[in-house]
Amino acid sequence: MNRPLVRWLLHDSAARVFERFGIDYCCHGTTPLAEACAERSLDVNRVGAESDSREAKGSIRRGRFRAGCCGCEVLCSSTEKQLMRKALRRLRWVGVSLVVMAPAALALTIGLPSWASGSAPESDPALERTRAQVKMLDDLFKVAVVDITNRYDVPPAVKVAKTIFKAAKDKRYFDAKLLDATGSPQNEANAPQDEFEKRAAKAMTDGKTYHEEVVGKGNARRLRVATVVPAVVQRCAKCHGVKQGDLLGFLSYDIAVN
Repeated sequence: MNRPLVRWLLHDSAARVFERFGIDYCCHGTTPLAEACAERSLDVNRVGAESDSREAKGSIRRGRFRAGCCGCEVLCSSTEKQLMRKALRRLRWVGVSLVVMAPAALALTIGLPSWASGSAPESDPALERTRAQVKMLDDLFKVAVVDITNRYDVPPAVKVAKTIFKAAKDKRYFDAKLLDATGSPQNEANAPQDEFEKRAAKAMTDGKTYHEEVVGKGNARRLRVATVVPAVVQRCAKCHGVKQGDLLGFLSYDIAVN
């Protein structure tokens, strides 16, 4: 009964039980269950038994953590930091692998065919190579995020992807962002900012899965691409409060055409 509240949330029933008893597992996720029950004059054995019920066994998940009084998105910072440190130790190989693969992807894509849906062959080899580079990167990121989400009980896998995006930008490989397309982002920093991103968001809400624009001229050309991000994993759908398969946002890429 001395486990922190957040550790009980590995089972589906725990969040519902805590909410029924008025236990704040968001802003006080590191509080032991016994202490939380004592504060509300609750029977800790009863709450513990219901939170760890047989129906929840084998149903390990990261729950839909609601924003609490501090306005947190997933967990309050103290709890999230503890989980994130553990997650990063377990997933360090993923980040290292992707950072290593990203430049390799850029170097190994010469001659790959165009991937834009319905696009006809063009006499622009540089643009075709750049499209192929974006496709390879997009596939790597999405496979990694889905695999991490399914394999580990850790903070959202997209946080790992954002770490990779930052590394890629710092090394001037490319720019990438995960942006909202629902109109109600959990974090305002994830809302579309420039005109391309706004047009891409509209394209996604209109049902498109891919949107691209070429900007600049000559050696200054850049390919900007947006690819759809639906809630493909049930755990993601629960966290965002949507149905599996619903639109969440899109990945935005900005890469030089060369």
